[in-house]
Amino acid sequence: MALVLLGTTVAPAAAQSDRNTLVEKLDSLAGSGVLEHRAVGIAATVVRGNDALLLKGYGKADVEWSIPLPADAMFEIGSITKQFTAVALLQLRDEGKLGTAARSPVSPPTQRGIPTPRRRSSC
Repeated sequence: MALVLLGTTVAPAAAQSDRNTLVEKLDSLAGSGVLEHRAVGIAATVVRGNDALLLKGYGKADVEWSIPLPADAMFEIGSITKQFTAVALLQLRDEGKLGTAARSPVSPPTQRGIPTPRRRSSC
């Protein structure tokens, strides 16, 4: 019984040590892009469950004025979501959860009386 109690009291300390080690590794990895001059600024957030392991800004938000990048920096995403969507679709396909045989609940435009655009010949 004493061994179980001892194990119980030691476990949180060991878990905290493992967490600290993980946070140090994440911090090193996230900041490496700035340190190796591959990026001017990086905002990184890593969450596991309800635990925010890392929430930090690295480098500069403005190089000319030497303004540090805050952890809560907001970035415009532009057209980058297309790549994430493509990867997600390919992963679903690879897992067999996506196929071309599925029928759409919406009829194709030609069945609804909407004309289909035709390509012009390049001749």
